[in-house]
Amino acid sequence: MMGADISELPLGEPARFNPSQLEKLCDSMGETRAEAEVAYALARLASLLEQVSRLGRQGPADELRDVLTAVVRDARLIGMATLARVGDNVLACLAADDP
Repeated sequence: MMGADISELPLGEPARFNPSQLEKLCDSMGETRAEAEVAYALARLASLLEQVSRLGRQGPADELRDVLTAVVRDARLIGMATLARVGDNVLACLAADDP
């Protein structure tokens, strides 16, 4: 079920980072490398979210599922817990064929 069958819900919350996840990243790879990883992940997320928008309207569900899985992975990596949770919820809707 794709295209017009996908429900769009309005954005109601700004993007936020979990500070403890960012601290964990800094501790594990150093501040400079962690900063670069966050910047790279944000760039990936921007591209992935564009793909989600396109695929949600006209793409195959398998591709959308793959892109959403990458969104969840990157969001968790850099502490964007709400974005990761929303991605998980959309994946659950896809699995249940729930628009």
